Amino acid sequence: MNELITQELAKEYALVTAFIIQSELLNVSIFQTFDKAYELAKKFVEEYPLDTNWEEMELNYDEYIEEFIKRSRYGMVK
Repeated sequence: MNELITQELAKEYALVTAFIIQSELLNVSIFQTFDKAYELAKKFVEEYPLDTNWEEMELNYDEYIEEFIKRSRYGMVK
């Protein structure tokens, strides 16, 4: 992938970041919220790429994000 993030990838980062912020699962100050959420969103998209078929997955999209956030708290996310 080149230096510019594709529009689709940028949209996915924004969606996951918004979900993480909205879920209030980070337990960090308001000043750290966006940076932490965006960092986690990028890692989430690395683990679950844009071509992930959510209909074939065990959990739904939101549940995977929540599970991912919880795993990140215990250092289980790279």
